[in-house]
Amino acid sequence: MTLFSLLADCLAAEEKLHFELRREGVGLTVLILPQLKPSAETSDPTLQAVRTALTHPLVLRGTPQGLDKELPATLAQYARQRTALRTEVDGLAALDTALENARQAADEKRHKRTPSQSTVTDHAEKTTALSTPPPADPTINPDSLF
Repeated sequence: MTLFSLLADCLAAEEKLHFELRREGVGLTVLILPQLKPSAETSDPTLQAVRTALTHPLVLRGTPQGLDKELPATLAQYARQRTALRTEVDGLAALDTALENARQAADEKRHKRTPSQSTVTDHAEKTTALSTPPPADPTINPDSLF
């Protein structure tokens, strides 16, 4: 694979990658620093930790010949790790969305099912009227067969 194909595999949509190459004596330092696309703030510590891990830089040091050998395999592994983390972020975000939707649906149902105070009073009066037997007629003898 070419260098740019390997670097592209490290990125998700709308992400940026800063690539820095620095000479230090006879060796080189390569810094690859990903920048994530903006997202909504979340209070979920797991999601925050995974997003932080996605911004972890890759730093390689060595001779130009050594880096020629190491860089392709290291970039491929870095891309796989970032892909796995992005999958985790997407899964957690989907769970957060589903949970929020379920809460909203439950709140809406609760508001629809909660009758007003007057309805509760009316219902109680109707229930009482139906369950209370009519008053006894004093002219009727309960012991009589007729």
